[in-house]
Amino acid sequence: MKSALYICYFGLREPLVQTQVLPYLRELAAAGWRMSLLTFEPTPVADAVEWRERLRREGIAWRSLPYHKSVPGKIWDIVRGALRARREKADILHGRSHVGTAIGALARAMSGGRLIFDIRGLIAEEYADSGNWRAGTAIS
Repeated sequence: MKSALYICYFGLREPLVQTQVLPYLRELAAAGWRMSLLTFEPTPVADAVEWRERLRREGIAWRSLPYHKSVPGKIWDIVRGALRARREKADILHGRSHVGTAIGALARAMSGGRLIFDIRGLIAEEYADSGNWRAGTAIS
């Protein structure tokens, strides 16, 4: 069975993940792929056990790490995310946007696999849409 890890530098409950990422992963799981999802959570997920079980029933193994907003924190997130991604031993690493793909590229360099760079818009627009940055400001 082919396997893929979707690396998303957003939290599970964010609208982009709920409306785009999860439907995509559900379809791949239904088509026979072994799917994993790695998210970065700005706050702990209160109902994480329920989410993990629900996604498992849908064929998606959910992993999460804490999100850090600072630049040094992002570097730490990339390194820690790559180490976590490497443990998945996925055939395909699917990085959503720049940070997700940086994590995937580092994991690929350590353990192989193929890498997808999934960019559907400018990172600033995605961060504003997800609420991580405030729209119309130079620095958030």
